Amino acid sequence: MNNEMWGRQQQKFRQRMSQFGATPLLSLKNRDASVFLAHSNFDAYEGSYDKEPFLRLQLCTSHVGRIYRDSADGMRLDGIIRPGSYGLTLPHTEAEGFWPRLQALAILIKPGHLSQFGDGISLQQLEPISHKLHRDPLVSAVMTAMWRDAEVHGLTSAFFDHGLALILKRLSEYRLNGGGADVRPARPLSKAHLKKVQDLIESRLNCDIRTNELAIECGQDVRSFTRSFRASTGFAPYEYLTLRRMERAKQLLHSGTSITEVAFLVGYSNPSKFSAAFRRFYGCSPSIWRREQRS
Repeated sequence: MNNEMWGRQQQKFRQRMSQFGATPLLSLKNRDASVFLAHSNFDAYEGSYDKEPFLRLQLCTSHVGRIYRDSADGMRLDGIIRPGSYGLTLPHTEAEGFWPRLQALAILIKPGHLSQFGDGISLQQLEPISHKLHRDPLVSAVMTAMWRDAEVHGLTSAFFDHGLALILKRLSEYRLNGGGADVRPARPLSKAHLKKVQDLIESRLNCDIRTNELAIECGQDVRSFTRSFRASTGFAPYEYLTLRRMERAKQLLHSGTSITEVAFLVGYSNPSKFSAAFRRFYGCSPSIWRREQRS
């Protein structure tokens, strides 16, 4: 594909993103137009996923919610996406589903140039991991560093190329290890145990609660309980507790409660820590969120 054709593909990509309610915050390409980077806000969406001519690696940078994708090839992705979660979409993948409001960093690679950044990696080899959400501190940290470097230097630095090669090598290790850090399926909690745990969490949103307390309610050890809780809700216990605190915080902010008081009511002794947690979930500070709701 020559640069003129690639430019047309980029234009089509931007048009598709606009149709999906995406607001680009950053949009860059490298010298030979083999890689495209975009950091965007996305509105919640449900419908068809258009086929793209790129290999897409996408990292969630803000917001939490459920994402679902049912591909024409029979592959299905169903999970909770949150900051640090990332996924891989192969070129020309036809699918339908939905995603929540989120902010995401996407790196798109021309398939013909994949070997330029990752020795011995092919699209076929990446297929087994393309229908899962992953959480890997290394990949998240490297993508974030590449994003920040690109804001200053564009996609022309040796650092960016090195970071992309490192990520692709990591993905190949997932393939060789049968999917990386994924563990065997856990048995979900019973409905009765799940309700008991959720009720206990709701009663303790304003104070500390430990995972072992929740595990005792179900007669399990902490490790088994954590896996069962995640299988039931898509969240680790602490992640779920934080989510419920943030949802409760939005209700209190909407009612006019001061930010300092909201912080205390949802278990934060330090208002600045509450504000930082709120920003990670919703992409803005509590004060800005409340102002937007009133406008």
